Amino acid sequence: MTRIDLARIDFPLLRSQEDFLHGAVPEGLVPAKEAILEAEHLVFVFLLWFGMMPALVKGFLEKVMRRRK
Repeated sequence: MTRIDLARIDFPLLRSQEDFLHGAVPEGLVPAKEAILEAEHLVFVFLLWFGMMPALVKGFLEKVMRRRK
């Protein structure tokens, strides 16, 4: 089991569609992306923030769940 603590990972958030479509995964997120790709199940645990997931979780998912090249 691998635990990914987002509060301890420093990564830039997406700023443009171009970055989303063609940007590379930041070095700090490569181990997390690899762990997610190898996982059979994922469990996300977070407090609701105004009824939604926190921006940090959304930003993380936007970075690591992009198509592989």
